[in-house]
Amino acid sequence: MEFKDFVQTLHPIIGGSSNQGAFVKTLFDVIVTDEGQSALDEQSEVTYRSYFNGSTGISRIAKKISPYLETENFVSFIHEFSDETVASLCDSFRDQLPDIDGFNAGRQLADLFLSILKTAAGTKRKSAPKDAKGGTGKTPYDVFSEKILASGRAMADAWGKAMQAMADDMSRADTVEAEVVDDQESSGAANTAGAVVHQTIVNQYGDHPVHIDHVENLKL
Repeated sequence: MEFKDFVQTLHPIIGGSSNQGAFVKTLFDVIVTDEGQSALDEQSEVTYRSYFNGSTGISRIAKKISPYLETENFVSFIHEFSDETVASLCDSFRDQLPDIDGFNAGRQLADLFLSILKTAAGTKRKSAPKDAKGGTGKTPYDVFSEKILASGRAMADAWGKAMQAMADDMSRADTVEAEVVDDQESSGAANTAGAVVHQTIVNQYGDHPVHIDHVENLKL
């Protein structure tokens, strides 16, 4: 049984007109000796109310008061109530304490309370996640936003690198094509300049030209 279940079961029966926070403080006052009262005084009524509804665990305060617990005081506290009230307590806690009755109700409930406190004192408090609001001062919304932005930046970087690679490939392709064209033109010019194929010789004697076709080699 958790502490919130324990006090929420007790409150309608023995809480009287006490509000939730004051009732929780009373239960601690009863089971803690005078030496441990300073630890109880450090807590505000709002904190005690949060213990009641379970929004705050009792592990921290349980550790502080664990050396100063006295169950006999709690036994006497329970048996100060009327027999009918004690009988109601027995009915309410019978599922948790099958052997509870009007004679041992104080002891049974005191031992249950002690067991809850010892369990809580031995429980390590959960540390806040690194990305949760706390030491970093970041809320879950801040963390989520940062992850979205980081993802967008990573995608943009990847896209930019891909586009740059495509541009480099296209630039290299243009350079190679230009070189090939220049080589071909240079080769063609050289071949044309160095070859004499089927030269036509025209000689003229007086007013009558003589036409000679297809001279392979001409020696002068």
